[in-house]
Amino acid sequence: MNEDNDQQKEIERLEQLGKQYLDHEALTRYGTLKAAYPEKALKVIMYIANMAQMGKAQEKINDKDFKEILKVMDEGKKEYKIKRI
Repeated sequence: MNEDNDQQKEIERLEQLGKQYLDHEALTRYGTLKAAYPEKALKVIMYIANMAQMGKAQEKINDKDFKEILKVMDEGKKEYKIKRI
């Protein structure tokens, strides 16, 4: 149980770090994403926090850039369409 608590604290720390690099609109989009897809939101915020720790995030990420990050993270997924005959 202590491991879960430590993991939760680390997630919260990364989330706070990542949020610092989001502008108002991107932060709003992140909140919406977190409500609908918590795992996806966590991956995105961890990506942003890692960028910040490595010094790659010099300025705030706007909504357009945030959407681009989401697109890049979704590129590996395939869409399937089912046609009924």
